[in-house]
This record gives sequence, structure tokens and C-alpha cells, in this order.
Amino acid sequence: MTFSSYPAYTEDISVAGSLLRDKISGLYESIVKRERKWSDYDLASSFRLLIKVDKVELVDRLGVERNVVGTLHVTTSHIIFRSESGTKELWVANGLIGSVERGSLSAAGCPLIIKCKHFLVVHLLISRDKVCQDLYETLLKCSKTVNVCELVAFENRDLAEDARGWSRLDWAVEFTRQGVDSEWGESDLNESYKSCDTYPERLWLPVAANKTTLMGSCRFRSRGRLPVLTYFHKQNGAAICRCAQPLTGFSARCVEDEKLMELIGRANTNCDTLFLVDTRPMVNAMVNKVQGKGFEDEKNYSNTRFHFFDIENIHVMRSSQQKLVDG
Repeated sequence: MTFSSYPAYTEDISVAGSLLRDKISGLYESIVKRERKWSDYDLASSFRLLIKVDKVELVDRLGVERNVVGTLHVTTSHIIFRSESGTKELWVANGLIGSVERGSLSAAGCPLIIKCKHFLVVHLLISRDKVCQDLYETLLKCSKTVNVCELVAFENRDLAEDARGWSRLDWAVEFTRQGVDSEWGESDLNESYKSCDTYPERLWLPVAANKTTLMGSCRFRSRGRLPVLTYFHKQNGAAICRCAQPLTGFSARCVEDEKLMELIGRANTNCDTLFLVDTRPMVNAMVNKVQGKGFEDEKNYSNTRFHFFDIENIHVMRSSQQKLVDG
């Protein structure tokens, strides 16, 4: 659940969905049309070559262009196809491999299909069955790394570099970069993760909120996830906060949680309305009320507007994505 105070909030929230679709469409086009120059990438010195296959056909499954013959390199970081003429290159990061499928050998060759997590599907034809099997097994290993130390991030690093681990992420530095103003401040409410084991130790909250208000809101939110700052827009003071669903059930309320919401809204002097966004479908949220959870009642929170984004759970979304790819 996200809370955002924004002075230029549109009346028609569906516009946000339209913009998101346009962005995704543009991203897909940039991925498909993107070209990289071979000279920009020193394959030998940067990453380990796992397998190289010549005379590979890149199939145009839409039938618009002729199949392109070239060489396929599989490295510890990328799958790289380069045409024999040098006019076409295709790069796919190993982490984007969703699945790899191979078919039976035919007169045209042995088909190999790489389905990527960003909707790109690569169809290849390999002339020899044994070579296709070796390539298939190599790609499977690249897509399903068993040991985290085998990831390219560990292979391509200076072992003498700073190894502070999780402490390398400094929230104070990050929020300073964002330009957080004096209405927000650092809190030690979650020191040693005592209030919420899924939040960072250092949280940014309205400076006007006292400890009693914060603790009350923390107890009223699922798993202690009270509303905390995640993004600040310094040009207009707008803020995006995140939290878990409240433990409202059918009628429960919490004055401390309501007070914290009020203070979050007042932190932005350019806007007098706090927008509460619940990404779940309303039906799902209503079912959670039976379990003692639920969503905020606008009547209990001053100067707020509530909206459901109706996004289904991860399993439904994954199934929807797969249908889109298969189509």
C-alpha cells in the first residue's frame, strides 16, 4: 500500500495505467531494436566464454525477414548473437532467461527457443543435434544458477574492494540525494529491527510525529509496517510512503495511525490532500477484513482520498504475463 501527496494529482487515475502501458511498449521496442558494437565489448577480458557455436540461424518467427546466419557466444554474463555480415547483433543478459526449450532434429536443423523475462523470444536453428544439446544444457545452467557465487557479479569484481555488504546502502546519503526537506527526519524506532523485521533499522518519518504516535501506528499495521518515506520529490515536496494493510477488521481504528497519516499529509505544504492507494482488488481487501485486516476508512482519516488499483496477486499476474508471451 502506498501513500502519496501530490499537488498535480489527476482526477482520472486510469491515465496512470495508460502512461505505464506506453512506457512498457517503449521499453520493449528499445530492447528489440537495440544494437551494440562488438568493438565496445572486449569479450575475452571481461567475461568467461562458456560455449561458442558457428552457423546458427536466428529465425524470424513472423516471417517478415529472412533467417540470419551467425555465431552464438554464451558467456557468464550474456548470450550474444552476431551475424556473419556483422550488421546484426543481439544481446540477452543471462538473468533475463526465463526458459529454454529444444525440439527434435529436422531437415532444417534442431530448434532452440529462448523465452526471456522481458517478453523477447529468440528462435534459433542449430545444424547438429549434439551441438544443440550442449548449447541447451549450457543455457539451462546460465538461467538457473545454483550457487550465488557463480553469478557474474561475483566473477567480475575486484576482491580487494570495499566489502561492507548491506551497510554499503546508506539511507541518510540516499535521502540527502533526494533532497528531503526539514519536515522529514531520521528515526531510530526500528533500531535492531525491534519494531519491524522487514524494514531497515533507520526510517524517515515526519519530524512532528512523537514516539507514541509511531508505536501506535506500528502496532496497528500488519507485521509492524507503519507508513514510512520511500521517495521525496524536492521540486514540489511530494512524498511517497509505503506501509502494510491496517488491522481494521470491520470496525477497528487507531488514533495514532490516523494522526501519523495527518502528519504525512501536512508535511507537503503544496497539497492539502493525502492520496491513499491500495494496489489490491477491493474484493481481496474485503476478504482480509474477515481475518482482522483490511483497509483504511476515509471517514477516520482527515483530508484523504482512497483508491483501489485492482492489481491481482502475484500468481494471477504471472499467469497473465505467460498468456501474453504465449500469444
